[in-house]
Amino acid sequence: MDELDELNEYLHEFVNEYNTANIIDFEGYSPGDMQYILYEPLGERSFV
Repeated sequence: MDELDELNEYLHEFVNEYNTANIIDFEGYSPGDMQYILYEPLGERSFV
């Protein structure tokens, strides 16, 4: 594995952790949850 592959893997993990981490200012929703709420409010994962 070369350095570019290692960097891509690290960044993928970092972004995934950020997108799934709960944020107190958003009532504990993660950025991924907020995106789903805003853009697919009545989808199959709907809270409604």
